[in-house]
Amino acid sequence: MKLSLNEAFRYQNFLTKMRTDLSRYLADDAFVITRTEEHYRKDAAPGLVNETIIEERDEMYNGITPNAAVKLLSEVTKERERLSSAIHKAKQSAHLSSGVGIDEAVMLNKERRSIADVFKHLAFLQPTPQRLQKYGGRTFMFSESEKKGAQQVMISYDIMVKSAIDYDRNNVKSEYKRLLKEADAISSEIDEIFAGKTIEHVPAYDIRSTICEIIEDMGD
Repeated sequence: MKLSLNEAFRYQNFLTKMRTDLSRYLADDAFVITRTEEHYRKDAAPGLVNETIIEERDEMYNGITPNAAVKLLSEVTKERERLSSAIHKAKQSAHLSSGVGIDEAVMLNKERRSIADVFKHLAFLQPTPQRLQKYGGRTFMFSESEKKGAQQVMISYDIMVKSAIDYDRNNVKSEYKRLLKEADAISSEIDEIFAGKTIEHVPAYDIRSTICEIIEDMGD
């Protein structure tokens, strides 16, 4: 069966989510441990009846058992490995018009957008408005006194605080727009490659199915 890379990625995301959910189930002690209480009422009074109470699992697990979760998690892991191998082979033979490979192009595009975010911050950064700090400054000087002679005294004075950007805002805006335009163009080219490139893989699961439905189909 042929899948486009876009379809393969959607299926891969589905498997990843299922793997994450199953791992979370199995990491929950309340899911994997059965708690049983033996109530020895007869020991307290002859007329009473003993009772065994088994704690039920949370309804969120929809009747899924730990054994079934372990089995499915193992199978999902193998399925994801097979799919990843097929995707890797397809991506190795795919290149952008520039000759750059898919993985490298995706990585470089992330870097472009990351740098663009930095430039965006600079492009729209507004300096702090000018403000006056009344008596914000302190200094010391000597003052002459007829009785005490020279004395050191503290003097308070106003400070005017001004700020200004120390870079070429227009150049930054230009670089910001250039990087976004390049990143968008590369993303479009990658999307076209993903839509046209196919892999040979028969999905083991329907991405519209729930974990509970898949386990039921497994017969566990």
